[in-house]
Amino acid sequence: MLLFVGYTLQWEKKKQTPEKKEVNLNEGTTSYTIRNLQPSTNYTIYLFARTAKGSGEVSSADIESGVPPGMSKCLPISGVL
Repeated sequence: MLLFVGYTLQWEKKKQTPEKKEVNLNEGTTSYTIRNLQPSTNYTIYLFARTAKGSGEVSSADIESGVPPGMSKCLPISGVL
């Protein structure tokens, strides 16, 4: 039995120089807000579980931040279970 220790969440601007941001979330975390996204920009988001033996298979999604200029620059992530 593998001991689940949390998730790793990564994001980067799509089709640009790779500059991945990363945060490790503990096992009880069910939501996280990605902040400081650029308005109307395409991003790829990666999420994978971590166990005591290492990382699991990655899930990814391509999104476009729908934040018009001048408004809050964050993307809430929730329902992670």
